[in-house]
Amino acid sequence: MPEDKQYFVERFAADPLTADVEQEVTLSLFAPGDEIGVSRLYHAVYGDAYPVEDYYIPRRILELNREQQLSSVVCKTEDGVIVAHGALYRSSPPFAGLLEVGQYLVLKSHRRRNIAEMINTYVHGPLAESLPVEGIYAEPVTNHIVTQLFGVQAKMADYAVQLGLLPPSQGWDGASGRMSCFLQFKTVRDRPHRVHLPERHRDILDFILADRDFQRTFAEASDTLPTDGQTVHQVQAFPGTGTARFQFPSLGADFSRVLEGLESEALREGCVTLQAFLNLGQAEVGGAVERLCADGWFLGGYLPRWFDSDGLLMQKILERPDYAAIRLHNDKARALLERIRAEQEKTAPLQGKFVLT
Repeated sequence: MPEDKQYFVERFAADPLTADVEQEVTLSLFAPGDEIGVSRLYHAVYGDAYPVEDYYIPRRILELNREQQLSSVVCKTEDGVIVAHGALYRSSPPFAGLLEVGQYLVLKSHRRRNIAEMINTYVHGPLAESLPVEGIYAEPVTNHIVTQLFGVQAKMADYAVQLGLLPPSQGWDGASGRMSCFLQFKTVRDRPHRVHLPERHRDILDFILADRDFQRTFAEASDTLPTDGQTVHQVQAFPGTGTARFQFPSLGADFSRVLEGLESEALREGCVTLQAFLNLGQAEVGGAVERLCADGWFLGGYLPRWFDSDGLLMQKILERPDYAAIRLHNDKARALLERIRAEQEKTAPLQGKFVLT
């Protein structure tokens, strides 16, 4: 029988993970031999429902850590049972030096011991110091403020709002619409460089950047597209989420045609949330913003080091987010959401009110 996801799901189900809650726990960097315990923990927390099959297969956990696609921290009892996990890992950004923080899992029996907070401190400390990381970002959910506060604890700041990123079933019970997420960033090693800010969004971007932890030279973006060259792009689809991401490291004269094709294909695939990531290192980024806004897209926020140079998030939503379910942790987050919603209403108004608490 092949050692695939189904094999390990059946194996773990036949021998459920348990751990002595009276034992002390210690944190450490992932080491060979930990992979079976990490996979068992994913099964204990998610059953067979986690969407990434690799995390159920110990061999893949080991390979991903060796390749530094996933850099794990584990929390063990005195008996060596892994009861919690956190990580820095390669995700959506084209720039390999910008890592996402997350994959926080704690065995249910151990969730009253502040282990998640301990992992958060360890990930942003010893783990980050052991890696060639230049920036860290997070995508905290907004149905509660716990993961947002993890970012605050780590001195991360809010830079973008992703409206309607996930379907309700991905996040919590009882919500009537899609769930939104924030984007938080922290600089580890700065690279000062020149970026071009679209005049249309300059006021909001100035607000976002007021508490930045990096140095930049800001220039005004051109409001026209390039007259030559081809657009470089990549597509990231997330099955079951209804979301598609379009990355644009470089714009060309064919941007409008490329965008139309990408959007049409995403809609055929049933996507209801579209995201475009634009490179602020290119002066003509303002022309792309004008083109997008003319077709119902609106600002999401600022993305430090997304392409190595900074990026800009634009978004388009076809279903109303559950604004009433949004919970935010501070005044900046609330004010940013208000500004992003106002931008959205300029392009494609949605019905209904939302409450910030």
